[in-house]
Amino acid sequence: ENDDFDDFEIVFCSFDKTPQQFHKYASKMPWYAIPLQEEKLCQTLAKAYKMEGIPHLVVIGRDGHIINLDGVGELSLDPTGQNFPWRPKTFDNILPSQYLKDCKTKTLTSTLRSKHIMLYFSASWCPPCRAFTPKLSKAYEVLKKHRNDFEILFVSADKTQAEFDNYYAKMPFAAIPFAEEDCRRMLTRKYEIRGYPTLLMLAPDHYQVINPNVRAQIENGDDYISDFPYHPKAYGCLEGAPEDINSHKCVVVFFEGGDDEEQEDLIESMELASSSLSGLKLYWALRETHVSASVRDACKLGPIGDGPAMILLDIPDKGGYYIYGTTTNKGEITCDDIVSFARQPGTRKQI
Repeated sequence: ENDDFDDFEIVFCSFDKTPQQFHKYASKMPWYAIPLQEEKLCQTLAKAYKMEGIPHLVVIGRDGHIINLDGVGELSLDPTGQNFPWRPKTFDNILPSQYLKDCKTKTLTSTLRSKHIMLYFSASWCPPCRAFTPKLSKAYEVLKKHRNDFEILFVSADKTQAEFDNYYAKMPFAAIPFAEEDCRRMLTRKYEIRGYPTLLMLAPDHYQVINPNVRAQIENGDDYISDFPYHPKAYGCLEGAPEDINSHKCVVVFFEGGDDEEQEDLIESMELASSSLSGLKLYWALRETHVSASVRDACKLGPIGDGPAMILLDIPDKGGYYIYGTTTNKGEITCDDIVSFARQPGTRKQI
């Protein structure tokens, strides 16, 4: 109903199973539709435009660039399309004029201008959040002793002011006021937050995302002093990468049974291999965790042995994976082994 935008079109990408379903559904739509037989095209579009569920509505500009990936959410808030094409606001346009420096003190948001900003999306009702918050609080206090060019802003997903107050009282860093509901909602959507807790890093001034997953850096006890501001690495511990393995092809080496020296050699080999494998993530699992056990089970690797086991995991390719050699390998896995396997992984298997 927005008369300022009449030069647009909608194209329906169907995931119906039969022609009957498709025609019955499409007959109710006054716009274009991709033919049902173009299944591969719809799958390609779904991947390109980050479809995680349906319905999924994406707004694309005349130049082919994405304007908004959350058209469904925008339409639910603006059913008549008065704000179409729903261009996302910039970070500093979303922020309120003041933020909470602590439970009782408000400070002008303009004081954040020259600082790195970590946004902490969390909630008191979330058990992993309650476990992570003390670790983040400790890291914040340690880091503040070494530098003052950053701030953490807690973005709450709590349901009530009382829940927010009780939870925030345990945090030494700043927060978006609970009353700023629109701000909290827009930040959650802008940064495509899919789960809690999420901690991301923004650069000063223009607030580009430096790293969408700083949580792993803090969670794993990495050196958050020398590594600040946590530019993403192409390698790391599997425990901190559950989101990456779902969205990127990656090599994973399991070596839970190795001794300290063997595990250190493996990490060195994977770091070296990453420089030859542009665009591919590399992860190691050196102790048994929920994540490593889940991946082991999904890829049918069997119980932990004395030697390493390596897979190439390609969940975006409909859950594909590849296994290196034999999972009972007693020898080491070298940099050359990793590179060769990543380039020619062999027979595809299905999760």
